[in-house]
Amino acid sequence: MILLAVTLAALAGPSAPARPAAAPRSTAVGIGLTEWQVTLGRQRVPAGRLRFNVTNLGEDGHDFVMRTRDGVIVTRLPELAAGARRTATVKVRRPGRYVLFCDLPRHEARGMKARLTVARSAQPKRAG
Repeated sequence: MILLAVTLAALAGPSAPARPAAAPRSTAVGIGLTEWQVTLGRQRVPAGRLRFNVTNLGEDGHDFVMRTRDGVIVTRLPELAAGARRTATVKVRRPGRYVLFCDLPRHEARGMKARLTVARSAQPKRAG
């Protein structure tokens, strides 16, 4: 009987490891970069942890930068080749409007920028 219990315990393997603490929840924002355009999956998000899923859908290389209205850089991804994808995670505590753009020479000036509104509320407001 004891041998049976030991055998069953051995077959079951080690006990399940403790679960790691859950990562803080983040709001995903899809970003598409194409020649002279930055397209946002959502234009309004709640303050907190943001996860930018950036894809270069264009034919040329593009980078990704987020700055405040005062010009302070919040996050930056290096140049992405055509078809490349990268993720940037940043904690944004201050509600307001932020500029997302490509910082390569003349790209922003040619219209490669978008505005993201960070809201105070925990829930993004829906367009109505």
